[in-house]
Amino acid sequence: MFININEIRTGDKLEFTLSKDEVDISELEEIAICRFVLAKLKKRVRVKGDVSFKLKLTCVRCLEVITKEFGERVDCIFEPGIPNITEGAQIEITKNDIEKYYYVGDEIDLTPLVRDTILLTIPIKPLCSPDCRGLCPRCGKNLNEGDCECQK
Repeated sequence: MFININEIRTGDKLEFTLSKDEVDISELEEIAICRFVLAKLKKRVRVKGDVSFKLKLTCVRCLEVITKEFGERVDCIFEPGIPNITEGAQIEITKNDIEKYYYVGDEIDLTPLVRDTILLTIPIKPLCSPDCRGLCPRCGKNLNEGDCECQK
């Protein structure tokens, strides 16, 4: 989703959707709904709002496929130019650097911001529920559906 920096006025509201193909995230179920308020500070643009989406995940204990809804807050700054970093250089990143994106020319692409927001939300070990009993290590039965016949 591209926006022209010359057409932005402080307080502009922007609502759009992105598909899983547009953000290149296979776990995304259907679309991501984005609602942002823009603020222009000379050539810098502040993007604040939320991204709502559903993810199709696999429970790490019972291997059931689940769909979970998420709503994440976004607050970042887009600045003109490209940071001057030489390849292979080690740099220290501050909290402020994490909330910055860069653009070249007169257009800002909001897709990387949405993609990063979704990727950082995906749980490392998704669970269908906190009390998931998982699979029997002997017979493989889903213990959430009842006990198995294996000896304990």
